[in-house]
Amino acid sequence: WDRNPERKEQGLIRPFASLVGCLTSKQGFRDKFFRSMWVREFGANVPPPLEGSTWLVFSWEGWQNNLATWPSRPQTSLAMDFFMPKLKLQRRLGYFKAAARVTLGTLAFAHDEAGLVHRAIGPASWLLSTNDERSSDGLRVKLIDWGFSQGLADIDSVTLRRALRAGANSPGAINAWSTCEDVYALGLVLVELYFTAMAQVDTQQSRASDVTAVGQFQRLWEDIFDGEIGKLRAYCLEEDAWKDAVDILDENDAIGWEFFQALLGAKRGVSYSMSAVSARSLMSNAFIDK
Repeated sequence: WDRNPERKEQGLIRPFASLVGCLTSKQGFRDKFFRSMWVREFGANVPPPLEGSTWLVFSWEGWQNNLATWPSRPQTSLAMDFFMPKLKLQRRLGYFKAAARVTLGTLAFAHDEAGLVHRAIGPASWLLSTNDERSSDGLRVKLIDWGFSQGLADIDSVTLRRALRAGANSPGAINAWSTCEDVYALGLVLVELYFTAMAQVDTQQSRASDVTAVGQFQRLWEDIFDGEIGKLRAYCLEEDAWKDAVDILDENDAIGWEFFQALLGAKRGVSYSMSAVSARSLMSNAFIDK
């Protein structure tokens, strides 16, 4: 990335956090003082590392925002918001679409240019240049947490067996299935993010929290909705907080639902077609297009 002069001329930044090195925790990590200080700093719910644990050290990027915390961040109100309440919703939607474009773009670079699959994408895997919804046009992201990543040329035996069981029956299909796992994981993140951000009221005591809770949506999608976007829509229709969110997805012949279906159905049909859904193909999806 850094050696490509064309990227430097365009002022583009590396879309990944840079790995500096790694270290292995030593015997001192068993010391009672260290463990008590760990609990003091991080709480009892985060267990201290075991002796022999490997730590990956990444460069400090200077960005303290991440995708997981964006919906809960306070936003600056504008004067016209009082007269046109929908403006706030439009800014929030615009920011979501920008976030979807840049996260897909970063994933496309990882797959197509770097030849990497991440394999651990979650809401906190994305550092943001800004949480300000007024600045969505300049939004940039960096993908972090590469501890479980691997090269497409070095797929491990466990992943290979899962791909074969899914019907990926050629090297190209196996690679496509591996990248589609990342696309699917990003899809889960974006759906949770969308409904959290677009909810009209506090959802902590409503059934809306069943979808927006981290990790909960995947269980609903796979076990309750059976991977059918229509069942997700029917579920969301019963939640008043999501009226605007559903209406937006319904617009223009339901292109919003089609976008989510493409993300969440990414792993389906890989064995039948070498033109499987990819991060790059979804970057130009009509729903998130400018």
